[in-house]
Formats: sequence, structure tokens, C-alpha cells
Amino acid sequence: MPTIKQLIRNTRQAIRNITKSPALRGCPQRRGTCTRVYRGTAEEKTAKSDPIYNNKLVNMLVNRILKHGKKSLAYQIIYKSVKNIQQKTETNPLYVLRHAIRRTTPDIAVKARRVGEYGVKKKK
Repeated sequence: MPTIKQLIRNTRQAIRNITKSPALRGCPQRRGTCTRVYRGTAEEKTAKSDPIYNNKLVNMLVNRILKHGKKSLAYQIIYKSVKNIQQKTETNPLYVLRHAIRRTTPDIAVKARRVGEYGVKKKK
């Protein structure tokens, strides 16, 4: 039996029940009283910018070139090509990259839609 001084110094702790799933402590699904589950929408991912050029386009190119998880090799390829562009054209290499990508991408977005049994591509 603890003395009064011991109780003042160290108060008695409430006995907690140890559960196998502490994360679901206040969850209605665990108690079996769930009436409706609210499903939120996923957050939109934002593209990170490149560490050297601080540009999102360079980072997107690196992710396209990436093979077998070797991101450092993809960065080396991009930086070497950007350096070559800088030496040959003597202009801003990011401007040249942006201009080249804009010229190669299609002007009209094509989306596959189901028409009957076949997936037919139609203009958006």
C-alpha cells in the first residue's frame, strides 16, 4: 500500500487494456457500428523540380529516361545532353528543351472510347 507522499509524487495510473490493433481504438468499423464510410479523393501529385536547374521539365525527362531505378544515371544523361545543347547553340538549353518538347507533342488529345465492341480513338 503506497503512502500519501508516494501518491502525491507519483499518481496512480489508470489500467489500460492492450489491444492487438491500437490504431483502430476509436474506429467504428472495429466496433461493428459503422453506418457509412466516407471516402475522400486522392491528393493531386505535384512534380518536383530538378536540383540543379530548378525546373520541373528536366525532372520529368529524368523520370522518362529512368530504367531499373537508376536515377543518378538518368540525371547524368540529361545533364550531359543539356551541356552539349549549351555548347552548340549558345542559348538557354532549357528554352531549347521546352521548345523541342512542345513541337513533338500532338496538338489534339486523343482519347480511346468504347463504341460497341471496339475501342475507337476519337478527338477529345
